[in-house]
Amino acid sequence: ILCNGDSAAIQVTANGGTMPYIGIGSFSCPTGIYSFVIADSNNCITDTTLTISSPSSILSSTLAYSDNGTGNGSAKCIASGGTPPYTFFWSNSSISDSIANLSSGMYYVTITDANLCQLH
Repeated sequence: ILCNGDSAAIQVTANGGTMPYIGIGSFSCPTGIYSFVIADSNNCITDTTLTISSPSSILSSTLAYSDNGTGNGSAKCIASGGTPPYTFFWSNSSISDSIANLSSGMYYVTITDANLCQLH
């Protein structure tokens, strides 16, 4: 799983024993611990356990400094979680973790991690 909250595509297969098998197939599973049990036509059974994990959610803290009417405000975004490194894209087209020379107003940032997961 590349991004927090996604699911994994699992393919459970079998070989050996006597076909047909019970318990094989494709599954979409979120993070967690899963047990799979497979039986052949002679009721010979095998099982396995699989742990599916994912990165933590991308989090951000933004520090903003007022321009006090001077057009010299600034903001800095601090990212954590997800899979570093991060890229930043601000609504004023800046691509750094910090922006400066800002007039008063609303500024938005999109953070993208190494797995292309995003926080808006």
